[in-house]
Amino acid sequence: MTEVVLHLGVHGTDGGVIGAWLAANRARLQAEGIATPEPAQMLRLFSEAISTPRTADSEEALLRALAPGGEGRIVASAAGLLGPARDVLGKVPPYGSDAARRVYALRVLFPTARLHFLVATRAPTPLAAVMGPHMHPSAEVLDGDTLAWAGLVRMLRRVAPEARVTVWRHEDLPRIWPQVLGALSAMDAPPVAASLGFLPELSAEARLRAERFLAASTAATPEQVQRVAGAFAQKFPRPAPLPQPAVAEWLRVRLHQMDRYYETEWADLAAVDGVHVLP
Repeated sequence: MTEVVLHLGVHGTDGGVIGAWLAANRARLQAEGIATPEPAQMLRLFSEAISTPRTADSEEALLRALAPGGEGRIVASAAGLLGPARDVLGKVPPYGSDAARRVYALRVLFPTARLHFLVATRAPTPLAAVMGPHMHPSAEVLDGDTLAWAGLVRMLRRVAPEARVTVWRHEDLPRIWPQVLGALSAMDAPPVAASLGFLPELSAEARLRAERFLAASTAATPEQVQRVAGAFAQKFPRPAPLPQPAVAEWLRVRLHQMDRYYETEWADLAAVDGVHVLP
C-alpha cells in the first residue's frame, strides 16, 4: 500500500527548509523507494484530480503521476495545502473551516493509500513577525487566548480519521530536525545534505563554510552536523538582527498575551487522541 506523506507547510513555520531538504536529497530518497514530487507539480495534479470526475482507477493514475518510478512512499512539502497565508492568523482555528474542505478533498483523492500529515505550530508573536504583510488577524482570533492549534489538529483527526498526524513546535526544530526527517522519510538514518537550513543561528558565512566542510564527509551524521555548525557559528557569528516590521502597539500587546498561553495550548494539542508529538 502506498503511503502519501504531506508536510502541510503551515505558513510562517519552516521557511521552506523541509522542501529544500527533499529537493537536495531527491536522488538518494528515490533510491530508497521514496518519491519527492515538486510542490507546484503536486498541487497541479491535485487540482486536476479534484476537478475530474472520479473513476475506479483515478487514485492509481494520480499515484503513478506522483511517483512515476513506482515508489511506495510519496513525500511532499507545500505551503498552501491548508489555505492561503492570510488565513493563518485570520481564521479560528488557523486556516478556518476551509481547511476541513481541503483535507476532505485529499482524503477523497486517496481512498486506499495511507495518508500521513505533518504539521508545525508556532507562537503568535514570532509567527506574526515572519508573516509580515500576509498577517490579517481577525477579531475572532484576537478574542481568544490562543491560536487554537489544537483545533486544527482535531480537525485533521475528524476529517481524516485513518490518517496519521505528526506535530512539532517550530521553536524546537533546530533540536529535533533529525526526528522530523525520520518522520518524513521513515529512514533510520535520513541523509543530512541540506540539513544546515534547520539551524537558523548560522550566519551566511558560517553556513557556507560548514557546507564545504561537511561536503568532504561522505557519511556525516546529525551529531556531526550539529558539532560542525556550532564550531562555525562561534567563529563566524550572525550580525545584529535587522529591525522587525512595525506592529501596532495594541496588536503587539495582544499577541504577547497569547504567547503566554502557547505552552498550555501545546499540552492540549499533545493530548489529542491519535496525534504523534515530536518531543
